[in-house]
Amino acid sequence: MTTKLSMTANCIVIGMQRITPQKSQRNMDTKIMIFCLLVAAIISPVFTEEWRASVVKELDALVTSCVVVPCSFTHPKEKLPTSRLRGIWHLSTDKNKRIYYEDSMQVLENFSVRTKLVGHLGQNNCSLEMTNIKDHDNGPFCFRIELERKKDSFSFVKSCVEFRMLCMSQTFQNVINLY
Repeated sequence: MTTKLSMTANCIVIGMQRITPQKSQRNMDTKIMIFCLLVAAIISPVFTEEWRASVVKELDALVTSCVVVPCSFTHPKEKLPTSRLRGIWHLSTDKNKRIYYEDSMQVLENFSVRTKLVGHLGQNNCSLEMTNIKDHDNGPFCFRIELERKKDSFSFVKSCVEFRMLCMSQTFQNVINLY
């Protein structure tokens, strides 16, 4: 079967179908756009990272003692100096109920002097220390990262820590008091 190709004043005739130059261009633009989207979908996972945190899910905490919560994170940005990163620990139910923040005036009163960030954010370390554990400090507590002067931030609400409270028996307390 042969296809007849001829030109008239404003269109190309291929067999029995007429294709106008505008229709042909739109069709080509659509194909190029679909191709670009397909390439972007295939390549983008290679060049992007997701926000991720690694936080211990559950820790034993002895009432009146201290606990360090190991925590690390990754973010999809280039390495940033610690001065541009803000680390926040908050209750899982409300990111505004902070248990740690560099401005202690924005921290819940019960936690303001008992928590500190012991990790270095510039090294993707968000480890938290909590001292003088209370029997109601069970959490869950989640980490949040914010980039200074930008709208980038992320709360890791699926990677939170909870404390299993342990109370010292009176006998154990007496042994400690001897020393």
